[in-house]
Amino acid sequence: MSLLSAGGQGILSQVTGAPLTPQNVLNSTLAMLGGSGSSASMSTPGTVSQLSNNGGIVPGDSLTGAQARPDPMLSFTWYAQLPVINPGSTQSVAGASATSILQNIASSVTSTLTSSLGGSVATANAAQLPWYYVEEANLPFRTYETKSIFREGRDRHYPSKYSVGDLRLSIYADSQNNAFQYLQAWNNTIITPFAATASAAMGGGWGRPSDYKKPIYIYMLDITNNVLAIVEYVECWPVSIDSYAMDSASSSRIVNHVTFSVGDVFINLMGVSINLVKGVLANPTNNVLTQAVLGTLGTSSGGANLLSGGASMIQAAGAFL
Repeated sequence: MSLLSAGGQGILSQVTGAPLTPQNVLNSTLAMLGGSGSSASMSTPGTVSQLSNNGGIVPGDSLTGAQARPDPMLSFTWYAQLPVINPGSTQSVAGASATSILQNIASSVTSTLTSSLGGSVATANAAQLPWYYVEEANLPFRTYETKSIFREGRDRHYPSKYSVGDLRLSIYADSQNNAFQYLQAWNNTIITPFAATASAAMGGGWGRPSDYKKPIYIYMLDITNNVLAIVEYVECWPVSIDSYAMDSASSSRIVNHVTFSVGDVFINLMGVSINLVKGVLANPTNNVLTQAVLGTLGTSSGGANLLSGGASMIQAAGAFL
């Protein structure tokens, strides 16, 4: 740090003719090592990069490094929030009978949907399911496909497109059919409900994507139930429900293992605690963390008052860490 002080700035200015800035320091260092600053990064991506700092712990001191980490995220501190499923705009019995596909279906045929043996029963009420029905979740994230360009005797790999795998939820199956009714209501927005006796005439009436594509939220918590992150899945709709394994030799309960198609996923990180902010202000050892804290809490009233006195100091000291 002494080389980058007032004397160091004079040396840098004399050698490069540039003022003392983080980018100029990095470029000058790369030049001394045989690189050429940002132009080298542009021409040979992946070969030149600024490395992370040691976080104040001597590299190789595993015990101290483990003790310096915050508490871990746990697999059981979470919950899911399922959407409210409204009757589809073309999926109710009355609405479906007025469409071009079903306009010639007699009312006596469509009335079988209201019987206990009629098949998928449409309802005019919205369906919802509380968070405590979701027992397990398998959370997918974005997967990138690569495209390769042959250059300089080898393939260089770049992103082509990305996709998100299926979301898997295990939903408690209760003896009052609450979970079953919710899943059936969602199914009825995908395809028009029809009775077994009218499948030849009424089958295949698909719903509108705006009716059946819904968001699902997964809340990640710490051990004190503070929200750490919200994983948001958009354009979700149930693709399948795993088959039930019925037997006569055990008393296992039934769980609905549901696979959801997902359009995209977004991870929303929540704000950090005030104790962490004070710790960063007292010992700004990570510039990236400092900027994240400033960006998260700088706009709030409490965060603005807390950081107003030390923000400039952190930015100045952390720029070269």
